[in-house]
Formats: sequence, C-alpha cells, structure tokens
Amino acid sequence: TPDGGRVLATLDLLAASPSYASVIERLGAAAADERKLGRARALLIYALARAGKKGDAEKTLAALKAENGDHQLLDALARYVEAASEVDDAADAGAEADASDGDDQPDEADPDAIPADFREVLRRAHAAQKRGDLDQAERLYRAALEKSPGDSEALAGLADVARERGDTTNATKHYEEMLATNPGYLPAIVGLADIKWASGQRGAAISLYRQVVQSAPGSSYGEHAQARIDAQSGSSPPPPSPPPPTATAEPTTPPESTGTPAPTDLPAPPASGSLPPGVDTSDLPVE
Repeated sequence: TPDGGRVLATLDLLAASPSYASVIERLGAAAADERKLGRARALLIYALARAGKKGDAEKTLAALKAENGDHQLLDALARYVEAASEVDDAADAGAEADASDGDDQPDEADPDAIPADFREVLRRAHAAQKRGDLDQAERLYRAALEKSPGDSEALAGLADVARERGDTTNATKHYEEMLATNPGYLPAIVGLADIKWASGQRGAAISLYRQVVQSAPGSSYGEHAQARIDAQSGSSPPPPSPPPPTATAEPTTPPESTGTPAPTDLPAPPASGSLPPGVDTSDLPVE
C-alpha cells in the first residue's frame, strides 16, 4: 500500500547508509496517491536532497509550491534543499561502493550467499543490475520475493531485467502483476509505458504517461513522460490541404488581358433593314 511504502522508506532512511534508489522509488510510488502536500511528497523532497539529487528536489518542490502556495513546511523544505549539494551519478556510485565495501566481502568468499536483511538483498540486486550483471540481479530479486512475496520493488526489478534482455513479454507480465497490487508505482508505470511506446501502441503508452505527469510532474519520471507526450503531439500529421479547383471551375477573377483593350464607346448596331450612316443611296431604285 502507499502508506506501507512510505513507512518502509522512512525506516530505510534511518539506516547508516540508506539505499537511496530504493527509498526514492518507494516514496515516489506513495506520493503518486497524494493530490496535495502530504507526508510522502514532503519526504520525497527530503530524500532527493539528502541523496544529492538537488535538481530533482528543486523541481519537485517547485511543483508542490505551484499547487499549494505558501506553506510553512514548504519553506522549511526549501531551506533544506538550498543547503543540499548536487552529487553526480559517478560520485554517488563511488560513495555507495565505498560504503558497501565491508558488506561485499562475504560475497567474494561465497558469491551465492543471500544476505539475511531483505533491504540488503534489494540493494545488491540494484547494484548488480547497474553494473550489467543481469543474471545476478535476477537471482537477488527472486530471493527478495521469497523473503517478501509480492514486493513492488522486487517485481519491478525483475521486469526491468527482462526488459534489458529484450524479453518484453516477461517484462510486461511482471509490470502488470506489480501494478495490479500497487497501481501508483511510478517506475513500473513508466516501464510499461515505454514498452508499449516502443511496440507502436502509442495510445496506450500516452494514457500511462499522462498518469505519471499528473502524479509526479516535477520528477525525472514526470519529465520523461511529458517528453513522450510532447513528441506524440508533434508527430501528428498536419490537416489536409483543401482540394485544388477542378478543370471546370469558374475563375474567381477575370484573367489579365495581354492584347489591345476593346473600345468602350462602340456605336449602336443599325436597325434591321437599314444601312450604316454615310452610305450614298441616291442612285438605288426605290422599291
């Protein structure tokens, strides 16, 4: 449930080295069900800033301000975001690697070992997927599902792995299975929409993208969805031109004359039986 995702994300944030990817995904899904300023949306801004994603935090905060106007909580969040630092992906990945060096050592001794902590299993699954080890990522996501059946993040991870392998059938199955229990989970909505977009089902894809834009307009998911919507609008064919006039159509204006203009003061034609003026008729017989 959205509240359950928010609570789990909050607990994750209490860890010494939180898995920010997991936290942000959980909060994004929970925030999708909030139409105004709520706990999940406020926590999402906090988590983004704390994770070093200052740009995303600022965009999400701006969207909330546009919807809610001035609010004491928003002012406090704005001050926190302003003090945050932007961390690029490379630096973030390096920091995560440094923080997890000790945790990864058991894996070197036994690569098949599954951590007891469910959150650690997910963290390692994300890391394996990020470095391109899809077999290991799939194994860990399935292990996570054994520990927590139906977990949205693990199902979405399996779908992402299948999609990266080009297996859109299984990817679609996992996304739809996950969305049946958690319809607001943004990563799955975007993943399913992208599959439909790539397969030419543009109408179905746009419908899903609109859900994302409505739920999280200032997030990276929202920007991706809006770009697809704009691309579809720009690809619509222009209205057809009016048909050309047919060969028998009357011209709307007379054609320009290229010869000598006709006189405008021609004499009236003679009456029937009369001759033109100036003709001598004195020697004609009288009838």
